[in-house]
Amino acid sequence: SIRILFAISKGQVEFVLQNRTAHPVRVEWKDVFYIDTLGKAHRVLHDGVRFVDKDKPQPPTVLPPGEKMEDAIIPVSCVYFSGGRWFRVPLFPEVPEAREYKGRAFGVAMPLSINEEARKYQFMFKITGVQG
Repeated sequence: SIRILFAISKGQVEFVLQNRTAHPVRVEWKDVFYIDTLGKAHRVLHDGVRFVDKDKPQPPTVLPPGEKMEDAIIPVSCVYFSGGRWFRVPLFPEVPEAREYKGRAFGVAMPLSINEEARKYQFMFKITGVQG
């Protein structure tokens, strides 16, 4: 089996993926999507991918049996170039606008291949409160 823990911030979705199987787990980044609060799917960048390469194919990550990986994703749509520099748009607005998000859901679709068998995982998170 696998174990995955998430930590959500205003700017990214962090996660730790642990491979508890006897086989390699493969993350196909081209198939991983961030699902926004309106249900729209967005391609993602993960740690180590330069913003300038955001539109290029990202090679898969292979996690050996018993190993774990820490990573973070941001939607490609939250990264843009302007005035000679790169910017990141937060996943969520600042307070007070953020209060309108209470009760909405967002998530991550992360298909994984375990022992060459594709498995679809979708993780959804409900916003129960907004601080600030």
